[in-house]
Amino acid sequence: MSNMMNLIRVGEVDGINEAEGTIRVTFPDRDDMIAEDIALFRSEQWFPEVGESVVCLFLPNGIQQGFCLGPYFNDEHPPYIPNKNMYVKRFNDGLELQYDLLNKSLIISAENPITINGESIINGDLTINGNLTVTGVITGTISS
Repeated sequence: MSNMMNLIRVGEVDGINEAEGTIRVTFPDRDDMIAEDIALFRSEQWFPEVGESVVCLFLPNGIQQGFCLGPYFNDEHPPYIPNKNMYVKRFNDGLELQYDLLNKSLIISAENPITINGESIINGDLTINGNLTVTGVITGTISS
């Protein structure tokens, strides 16, 4: 088989090297051949899950040097929200970011508290559906 047929491969994540930012991938269609130290494309820090299907791109000289382009939607991992105008980022602990490109609205959902470090400025109205706890000083003016 020529090396050209191995340029793009679909495999399954078999292991993760967090320190190096690489993964180990098994290719079931190639008798479970394993490729070590596949670099992840980087636009944000993200690691696929072990067992997740990914698309890998290799240099034409074999599988010694390759890059993981990332996972893809399939029957086991369909789109979270099937809408081309939605950006959705979902984490294993329940945190989810949804950005609606048409309405320019952001929803952050979390099962655990969200902490914002640093000064925060809100330009516009603030609605709180729940209790408010303040551990510092409240300053400003109240108008009706």
